[in-house]
Amino acid sequence: PLLAGHGGASQTAKATPESKLLEALTSATEQVFGMMMSTEVAVLEAAAAAGAATRTTVGTIELYGYAEKKSLTLVFSCAQSCVVAMATRMLMMDEAEAAQHLELAKSTLAETLNMLGGRINHSLEEESRSFLLGLPRVEEMSGGEEPKPGASICRADFAAGDRIQFAVEIFSRELTVTKVA
Repeated sequence: PLLAGHGGASQTAKATPESKLLEALTSATEQVFGMMMSTEVAVLEAAAAAGAATRTTVGTIELYGYAEKKSLTLVFSCAQSCVVAMATRMLMMDEAEAAQHLELAKSTLAETLNMLGGRINHSLEEESRSFLLGLPRVEEMSGGEEPKPGASICRADFAAGDRIQFAVEIFSRELTVTKVA
């Protein structure tokens, strides 16, 4: 008890593979924004969710684990102004140009999801878990209409200055299909 702390053995037994996903999600997000946009993001304590009256840009990407019969879905949600700010940093566009070419700006979110999904997948592989990465999807929704594709495993809210604020949440659900050899 002195070396392991109170309940050291029981805490280890309670740890699930999903409990490590928040750490992997936070690390992956910091790395992707640092590498792709040369910016540091900070984890927020309070939710940075968009108000119900505003439009929200939502991006999703799935990881399929056929061996575990489980799907993990990353949901990235932010205000449209965040997508424009991300495009100005990643594509080196000015803000007016990014706002005019919103589909091009949304492609930055899709590429960000590819990188985040790839890094989460790599973390899962380090735990000897095999998942396949799907394709990203980006769409506009009214505030509060964000998808809930399963049970929430973890969520983190991030900010980089006043223009880039977003939330990333990972959901888990059972797969109803299997991979055919």
